[in-house]
Amino acid sequence: MTTKSWQFTSFNPGVGGISWISPLHDQSNQILAFSGTQISLIDTVTKNVLSTYRIDRLHSFLKSSKIYDGHILLTNLVSASPWVSERIDNQAGSELTIVYAQGSQIHTRVIQYQIQNLLSSRLNLGNDTWSLIESSQGDFDTDGGINSTKSARVLQRFSLSTLLAKTSNFSIPDAGDVELTDAHLFELFPSRLGYATNTTLNSGDHVTLEMFNKPYMK
Repeated sequence: MTTKSWQFTSFNPGVGGISWISPLHDQSNQILAFSGTQISLIDTVTKNVLSTYRIDRLHSFLKSSKIYDGHILLTNLVSASPWVSERIDNQAGSELTIVYAQGSQIHTRVIQYQIQNLLSSRLNLGNDTWSLIESSQGDFDTDGGINSTKSARVLQRFSLSTLLAKTSNFSIPDAGDVELTDAHLFELFPSRLGYATNTTLNSGDHVTLEMFNKPYMK
């Protein structure tokens, strides 16, 4: 900061083929890294690998997320391929594994979950909340985001420690662009005059914002 310029360093932690990294909120000198068949926790100061998780042939990468605490989602395979060649559609009892880092160790939690088109995963270790947004419409895209499909979306929130639902499933109205925090779901709809909603997730309280573009219209 004193030099007002970016400072960087490079090193070889002994993990090849890294394709994704995420910083950690509780450990600024650590990163979570994904490299094909392994997830590693790396200390950027000591340049050591602190913890690893191997992805076996029965599971495959589903999605990665840096929101809010970085994590990787894995699913059980539906074919003999080492990587998913087809997603699991409406198959009750499908297994979903979340891999994350805390306390300088990699941890996992496994839930029996009916996987649909998973759009977004948000993890907050500080308040023990894991939120998923999925849709029954559209084709699954590993790199797709929360707004890659704007119909038939559902928000589900779990306690990470117990894997119990924190709130009832919340159906997201179609057509809008969504932003999700731990406390609120904001949705901006396509409207020339301006129309948006803000929902408090714990209480379900709903605020509507309208006509906010009108002062800027000619």
